[in-house]
Amino acid sequence: MTIWLQNNEKYDRVASLDPASGVFGEHSRSALDQESPVKTDGIYSILSGAMAAVFAWDDAVFVCLGTSTAKLSGETKVSVDGPPSSRKLSIEDGNGIVAQHQYSLEPSQLPIPGDTTPFVEDEDFDFGLLMSNIASSDQRQAVLLGID
Repeated sequence: MTIWLQNNEKYDRVASLDPASGVFGEHSRSALDQESPVKTDGIYSILSGAMAAVFAWDDAVFVCLGTSTAKLSGETKVSVDGPPSSRKLSIEDGNGIVAQHQYSLEPSQLPIPGDTTPFVEDEDFDFGLLMSNIASSDQRQAVLLGID
């Protein structure tokens, strides 16, 4: 089964993902034309070459990093450590580390100094941080599942 994910930075970019196998492919909405998905099941970003995603599938919320996928539960922890030039994204479950990845934020992903936009937060610039925040919020997970 294939699900569709929306790129977090560019509306024209979507990804097809088979959650069972981890097979992932990026696509342009305009190139897909009539095949472009109307509804997506989650969001993704490419962090220093690795695909990172949060999505709803099979009545649960999952996080994916590279080819590793973990179902969010009370035992799942997603964390981000380090400065913008050397971030470390980690996914752990009750059995230990599921996946880790080093990435750095591109200059275009850094917050704009002095930006007074009231609704902009650090997670808007750092997808790893967004993943961590969703993983730690039952309310945000409910939105992904469509039950909010």
